[in-house]
Amino acid sequence: MSMSGNYKFRGRVWLINASGTWHVKDGYFDYTVQTSNMPKLIPNGFSSADHIVSVTGTEYTYVDGQNGKTTVETRVK
Repeated sequence: MSMSGNYKFRGRVWLINASGTWHVKDGYFDYTVQTSNMPKLIPNGFSSADHIVSVTGTEYTYVDGQNGKTTVETRVK
C-alpha cells in the first residue's frame, strides 16, 4: 500500500506519505503502516481495522477502528 495526502494545521499544508500492507476481508479494511514521513502523526507500525459502511464512485464511508467514529472520505481515482 502506498498512501499520500495533505494535512492542514494552523494554516499550513503538510504532505503525508506512508506505505505498508492492507487487505479487505469480511467487510473490514485491515492495514498496517510500515513507514511514514510524519511518524508523530502516523506512527511507523500503526495498524487498524476499519469497518466498511459503503463505497460509491465518489465517497468511502467507514467506522474508524481506533475511535469508533463514522467517517466519510472523498475517493480519489
